Amino acid sequence: MSGISIGIRLGLAFGLILIVTAMLAALGVLRIGVLNDSSSRMAGAQVEQVVLATKWKGEAGVNLVRSVSFMKATDAAYIASLRKQIEATDADIEKTQNNLASLIDDNEVKALMAQATAQRATYRALRADILKLKDQPGQDYIGRIDRELIPAAQAYLSSVGEVASRAQAALESAQAQTAQVGRSGQWILGLGAVVAAVLGIGFALLTTRSITRPLGEAVSYTHLRAHETVLD
Repeated sequence: MSGISIGIRLGLAFGLILIVTAMLAALGVLRIGVLNDSSSRMAGAQVEQVVLATKWKGEAGVNLVRSVSFMKATDAAYIASLRKQIEATDADIEKTQNNLASLIDDNEVKALMAQATAQRATYRALRADILKLKDQPGQDYIGRIDRELIPAAQAYLSSVGEVASRAQAALESAQAQTAQVGRSGQWILGLGAVVAAVLGIGFALLTTRSITRPLGEAVSYTHLRAHETVLD
């Protein structure tokens, strides 16, 4: 280093500081990019899965109440109104179910979706069978509501609830991952600032010594020559 000029030393020192700072800044930007991707996924498909699964469960529960009321009702106008509402909600559930299935790519959640779909088919078939008995005199369709329909509906709602729970768990996991990425990005940027500061101080001290040492030697030499001149 003693054979290198001061200007070159300063250039190398500041160049190294800039390189280290740029590398750490690039890592920080990369982590921010990952954070943005995670946020986009969380704000997109995962949130929509939670919304759709919750909507499915809620509408299925409402339709169960309507179905039981329909089976026990005697007023023709009320029965017609309930039938229309049940059919409309069934169509909406079908659409919600298909939209939810298109968003799921996890095999375990797909298995839960398949189970919920099968439970729904079982419940609807049993409901249709009991509804047919309503217009047949002497049929114990009221008893079948408690013995068969309600347990089938509970199994159906439970399976949909499991899908909703898994979707919620996936969303919370994504939120935790996003927070972790954000923290790591902050650490990288903070570390970059510290490293740049330490390198800057270190190179400043080295550069200062490389400048002041020759000056000190020159001053000492000048004093020595002056002293020799006086003696002469």
